[in-house]
Amino acid sequence: LPKSHTEGKAAYGANEELELPNKMTKELARVLGYLISDGSIETYTIRFFNKEKELIDDFKENCYKCIKGVELKDGEHENGTLNVSVSSSKLVKFFNAIGYRKTTSYYHRVPWCIMQSPLCFAK
Repeated sequence: LPKSHTEGKAAYGANEELELPNKMTKELARVLGYLISDGSIETYTIRFFNKEKELIDDFKENCYKCIKGVELKDGEHENGTLNVSVSSSKLVKFFNAIGYRKTTSYYHRVPWCIMQSPLCFAK
């Protein structure tokens, strides 16, 4: 994974002291899968949306395992959809660098870092 985005402080957001992964892990692959299916990325924020609390909890657990020092914020929409967000330009730059970019869900693609990882990460 790109090292230039795994060091230093965030320029914006509460998550300044993040320790980002330097290699693909099952937890990072799972976080990327959740984001590709039901996530969004903005200038400074990454969000995951789902109505199932079990999936929200699994997303959070995997974030905590692969992104040391991350602070996640829970939310809920009027229609009952739950969301988890993290504000960090450092994290947004990291996800952009590994292939997860701002786009509509129709255009989301599996990032190259997953495609080049061992098959065990694709399960």
